[in-house]
Amino acid sequence: MKMKRIILSFVLLTAIAVLTSCTKTRAQEEINTKTEVQESVNARTEKWEYRIVELKKISSADNRLNKESELNRLGAEGWELVSIGSPASGGVNTGEFYGVLKRKL
Repeated sequence: MKMKRIILSFVLLTAIAVLTSCTKTRAQEEINTKTEVQESVNARTEKWEYRIVELKKISSADNRLNKESELNRLGAEGWELVSIGSPASGGVNTGEFYGVLKRKL
């Protein structure tokens, strides 16, 4: 009789543990889904500002350090370089480039 009580107690405790685990998992899934939806809404409503900077041909070590310093300063202000291009000049490589930067408003 005592063995039956022990087995029954073990079965009941195991069932409770399994049910509790399933309930926590479902609750966590709901929280994760709500978080993902909110992040998606936030991503669609983000606003950005843009800036174009001139990046002339780097012809010396000093020039390179100046450009790196300028880009690092802009990065510290929250700007991110997202594109580099060159102005249209009839197919001639002028060595001049521009950078497009963006940051969140």
